[in-house]
Amino acid sequence: MLQLPPEVEKLLLDPPQVGKFVPDPYDVEISDVIKPWRQAQRADVGLVGVPYDTSVVIRRGCRFGPVSVRRALVHSYTYDPGLDIDLSQGLDVVDFGDVDVMHTDVRATHE
Repeated sequence: MLQLPPEVEKLLLDPPQVGKFVPDPYDVEISDVIKPWRQAQRADVGLVGVPYDTSVVIRRGCRFGPVSVRRALVHSYTYDPGLDIDLSQGLDVVDFGDVDVMHTDVRATHE
């Protein structure tokens, strides 16, 4: 299992499970590749979200960004024929979850 410093671990919420779009035994979906950090041995690529928009002046909504990215991944596959890249081969992709922000305190969240 990956080990994070305790001061970092206490800042993270457990990552939500990335769902499956259409189960197909012949395709590898992103949800089959991304592992929660507590189940991973190593990480080549890490995902972490910061669901925060309290300090946004005009238009809020970016706090929904991390969950929206994870939902969009449901419709993604690991292989891109245009680039001939397969993320399921040789990369450990890990979801570290979201930072546990304080929506009422900008300074504390930034710290």
